[in-house]
Amino acid sequence: MSTPITPTSCPQSLPNTDTANPDEQNKSISKQQARQTHYDVLWHGRLDELKEYKEMHGHVNVPRNSSKLGEWCYCQRKQIRAYNNNESGPLTKERKENLDALGFEWIRKRKRSDADAAEMSTKTSRSSEDQGRLLKSLAFVRTAPNTGHCEWTFDRETRVLLAKCIGKRDLLCEEDESFMMRAMERTDIALVIEGLLRNKSPLLDLQYIAKRVKGNIHHRCLHFTVAPKKQESFVAEYASKVAEPAEKSSHQQRFAVPSEKAVNRSIEISDYIDYIGKYKNAMSQENLVEEKAFQFSTMPRKEFYPSVDQFFLVDIDLQKILPEACSDFRDHFLLKKCLPGGDACMMKSVSSHGQPSMGPNLHIGTPGSSIHFHRDGEGTVDSGHFCVDGFIEVVMLGRMTEEKNQQALQHLYPHHKSKKLLWPDYESIRKCKDMNYDPCVFVLKPGQFLHVNKGRMYAFRSASSASLDANDCHKDLRNELIENKMITNDSICKILAWDWMNLGTTEEGIQREISETLTNARLAQKNEVQPLAIPERCIIAMAYHHLACYEATMCWYGGLLPSHLIVLKGIYPGLKDIIECQINDINEKIKSSKTDTYVEVLPLSDAKKDPDRATIDPFGNDFNCKLCKKRAQ
Repeated sequence: MSTPITPTSCPQSLPNTDTANPDEQNKSISKQQARQTHYDVLWHGRLDELKEYKEMHGHVNVPRNSSKLGEWCYCQRKQIRAYNNNESGPLTKERKENLDALGFEWIRKRKRSDADAAEMSTKTSRSSEDQGRLLKSLAFVRTAPNTGHCEWTFDRETRVLLAKCIGKRDLLCEEDESFMMRAMERTDIALVIEGLLRNKSPLLDLQYIAKRVKGNIHHRCLHFTVAPKKQESFVAEYASKVAEPAEKSSHQQRFAVPSEKAVNRSIEISDYIDYIGKYKNAMSQENLVEEKAFQFSTMPRKEFYPSVDQFFLVDIDLQKILPEACSDFRDHFLLKKCLPGGDACMMKSVSSHGQPSMGPNLHIGTPGSSIHFHRDGEGTVDSGHFCVDGFIEVVMLGRMTEEKNQQALQHLYPHHKSKKLLWPDYESIRKCKDMNYDPCVFVLKPGQFLHVNKGRMYAFRSASSASLDANDCHKDLRNELIENKMITNDSICKILAWDWMNLGTTEEGIQREISETLTNARLAQKNEVQPLAIPERCIIAMAYHHLACYEATMCWYGGLLPSHLIVLKGIYPGLKDIIECQINDINEKIKSSKTDTYVEVLPLSDAKKDPDRATIDPFGNDFNCKLCKKRAQ
C-alpha cells in the first residue's frame, strides 16, 4: 500500500488505493506530485512578492483588499489554526518558518480608530503612489542600452541614475546619448553622467585665473561666518576608526559649520584666490591661535580670518571674464546639445544676440559654503552642473507646483522663521518622501555632470572633512568620503554651471517642458520678478523654423533629435496659448481706451520693417518692455 501524498497548497482526496489497479494508481500519484510541485511554485512566487513588498514598505502587513498578495496573506492567517492543532493542511513547518523570517503577523492587531484608519489610508495611498512612480522609474531604467560604452546604474534609495562613459571617445554612442536625452525628461529622478569631459582644462587652474583676471571685481560673493565645532565630538565619533586621533587642544576651527545666513560682498577675484591660499595654509597648521587676518582690497577696513570666514564666488561669467576657458570647455564637452543654444535647447532658433546670458559660469567655494533651495531662473530654465574639483553635497526635489514647493520648504526648514537655515536632516527628508516629493540626496564627485530639470528645487553644499551632525541627511555619505580618504579639509570646490531650455524628445515631453516654462514665467511676472528664460520668443521662433523645414521637406535634424512634425505637435498647445493671451491683452487695452481717458492705444512701427523708428531691436536682447515690464515678443 502506497503512502498518501499531502499537497501543500490545495489538498484533495487521493483515490482508493485498495480498489484501483497499479497502473491507474501510479498515474494518479504522478498527477498529485505534479500538482504539488505546481502549487509549491505558486506559493514561493507569492513569498517572493511579499519580500519585495517588505523591501519597498518596511513591513509585510498587506491590506487584504489591496491586491492578490493581500488575499494570499489572509489565507495564510486562516491556515494557522489547523497548523497549531497538528491538523493536515497547506501550511507546513517550512512555509511557516519562511513567513516568520519576514516578520509575518499571524494575528492582526485590533481595529484602529476612524482617525487612525484615515491617516493610515492616506499614508498607504501615498506609499502606493510613490511605489508606482518608483516602479515606472525602474521600468524606464531597464530600457537603458547595453552598448559597452556606458554603464548604467540606478540607486532606489537616492533615486540617482548614474551613467559612466567608458573609454576615450570623441563622440558619445548614439544609443547612449538618445537614452540620456530621454532621461532628462524624467522629473522624479536625478541624472548624473560621468566622463563627459575627457581632459581637465588647465585654464581653470586657480593660479592661471588669478593672473588672467587681475583687477576684475566680482559682485556675487557669498560670505559665511562659521562657528567652531569642538573636536571632542569628532574624536569620540571616529575613535574606533582613526588610529591616531589628534590632540584635543588644537585646531577646533577645522571642524566648523555655517552659523549665519550668507551675505553678498564684492571682492577682486585675484584677492579671493590669494585668500584661498591663506585658507589652505591655515587648515594645515597645527595651531590656529596665531592666525593672521586677511584684508581684501575692496574692503580695506575689514579683517577676515580664513578659519572662520568662508566665501563662495557665484556666477563668474566665463564668456566675459575667461573666454579662452569657455571655448576650451565647449570644445571638449561631449554633450554639446545640452549647452545654451545647443541642438536640444529651445533657444537654438533665436538669434545669439537675442539670447539671455546663461553661462557657462564658474563657481568657486571653500568647504562648508552652500547655496540653499532655489529654482533656476524662477523655474523657467534647466541647468547643467559639472563638478571640476571638490565634492558637492546635493539635495534635489521632484518637479512640483508652487504650493507643494512651499510645503516642502516648511518640512525642510521647520525653524526658518526663528533660526538660521540649517541643512536638511533625516527626518525632513523622510517627510518629503512620505509626501511624494521625490527627494534625491547624493554627492556630486569630480568629473560628474548633473542635470536639473526646470522647476525643480535643489540645494548645494561644498563638502569638507569635518564631522556632520548625527541627524544631517548627508552624514553617512560624508563619512564614506572621509573613511576612503577621498576628501581633505582644504578641498576647494569648483563647478561649471549653465542654464538652458531643454526642448524634450517626444511630443508629450515637449508639451510638458513648454507648459512648465510658460507657467513659471507668468508666475514670476505676476510676482514682479523677471524670469531668466524667453519662452514666448523661443516658441514663436521654433514654430517658424520647424514649419519652414517641414514644408520644404528638409530633414537636417538627424536621428537623435525629434522630427519637425513632432516638434510642431509638441509646441502647438503652447503657441496657441501665447496667441490667445496676446489677443486678450490687446482687446483689454482697446476696451480700456474707450472708457478711460488716460489710456490710449497707438499703433507703433514694426521693428523689423522700420528699425529706425522702432523702440526695440527685434534681434537683440531687449527682452522686456520698459513700461509694463512684460516680455517682448
